[in-house]
Amino acid sequence: MPQGWNDGAGLTDHGLRLTALTVGTSHTTAVETFDDWEPPAGSASRCSANTVSTPTAAGNHVGRISYGWPEIAAGATKTVTFLYRRF
Repeated sequence: MPQGWNDGAGLTDHGLRLTALTVGTSHTTAVETFDDWEPPAGSASRCSANTVSTPTAAGNHVGRISYGWPEIAAGATKTVTFLYRRF
């Protein structure tokens, strides 16, 4: 189990916001507990998440954003942009 977020000043009640900046492309978001996500048995190895309601209570959580592109040709690339905010 990971340790709580500690900013070095002993403060541990912070959050992190993940925002998808690539709009116009079909995508879904999900938040799940770290315990449900943790590999190898957790959802980290699958495309589906064990979602929890947001906002969450304090705890260890994982966020994911999934994009629904059609098939991507061999050698082709797609780029997405995210914004992480600490609060």
